[in-house]
Amino acid sequence: MKKYVYLAIYFLFGYSPLIAQNGDCYQTYGSAEFLKGVWVGEFHQYSCGINERYPMTIEINQVKGKRVYGYFIWESLPTSEASSSQLVGELQGDSVILHETSLVSGGGIVLDGYYFSKLLNCYTLEGKWRLKKAQPEFCENLAPFEDAGSYSIRRVSGPLAKKASPAPLKKTPPPNNTPTRPEQKPFSSQEKTEPKPKPTPKIVDPPTETKREVYVKEDLRIRGKYITLALWDNGRQDGDIISLRINGETVLEKYTVKHKAKKLILPLPEHENIIELYAHNLGEIPPNTAAVSVSIGGKIIKQLVLKSDMNRSEAIRIYRE
Repeated sequence: MKKYVYLAIYFLFGYSPLIAQNGDCYQTYGSAEFLKGVWVGEFHQYSCGINERYPMTIEINQVKGKRVYGYFIWESLPTSEASSSQLVGELQGDSVILHETSLVSGGGIVLDGYYFSKLLNCYTLEGKWRLKKAQPEFCENLAPFEDAGSYSIRRVSGPLAKKASPAPLKKTPPPNNTPTRPEQKPFSSQEKTEPKPKPTPKIVDPPTETKREVYVKEDLRIRGKYITLALWDNGRQDGDIISLRINGETVLEKYTVKHKAKKLILPLPEHENIIELYAHNLGEIPPNTAAVSVSIGGKIIKQLVLKSDMNRSEAIRIYRE
C-alpha cells in the first residue's frame, strides 16, 4: 500500500503550517478524534480553465492518533452527479492535510489532490487545494498547481459540532405511507412555486433561546445519508436573511437569499431530521421567504416554499430509512 509522507509534501509546496497557540481540541481527546464527523461547505476551483463553485462535503469516520480516514462527497460537479472519493489525512498543529486518493463512486473527480486546511476553531476548516500533477483528461497544463482552488467547511455532526441551543422536539408518528415521488421537471431559480396547503398544522418546540415555534410544512421519507438542498428567492429579491439548521445545528448562517440558487450537501444524522428556515429579518416584503428543493443523486424529489418570520420558522421533516 502506497505511503504518503506529509512532511515531504510540505517541502514540495513550500508550505509551513502554523502551530496552534491553543491546542484545546487535540488536548481534549489526545488524538484527532475531534475531527470525526460530517463537514459541509463550498469549494471554489480556479484552475484548468475552470472558475466554478461547488457544494463540498467530507465525512471523517475513522481516527488513528493524528491520522484520519473517510470520504469526499461531491453531489454537483460539471461532468457528473453524486460522486465520492477516498480521504486520508493527518493533523499537524492547527493544520489538517487531506489527500484525495482514489475514486469510490461516480466520476469527474480530479484525484491525487491535497487539501491544506487551517483550523479556525474546533468546527471550521478553510484552506487551499493543491495538485502535484494535473490529470491530462481534465487539464492541458500538467505542471504542479500550488493554488488550484480554495474551500471553507464547517462540521455539522460529530463530537464538537456547533449547535444553536436545540430543544427536545415533540415526537409525532411518521407518515404511514411512503410519499409518491412527484413527476420530475426542470426548474429555474426564477420560477415561482407555491406549496399546497396542509390540512393540519404540525408544530415542534423551538430552541428555547429563540422563543419561536417551528412549523413542519412537509414530511419526506428518504433512503440515504445525504441530500442536496437548494434554496433561492423565487420572487423579487428583497434582502431576506436566513440561517438553515438541521436538528438545531447551524449549517448555513446569516445568508442573504438571492435569485441564484445556493446548493448545500447536507447529512441526515438521525432517523428523524428537522431542517428549519430561521429568519433574521423580514426583508422588504414580509414574511421571509425562500424556495427550496431537495434532491438525491441529481434528481429533485421535492420542491416547495418555506416562509418564516420573527415568531415562527417553517421547516421540512425528513425521515431517513
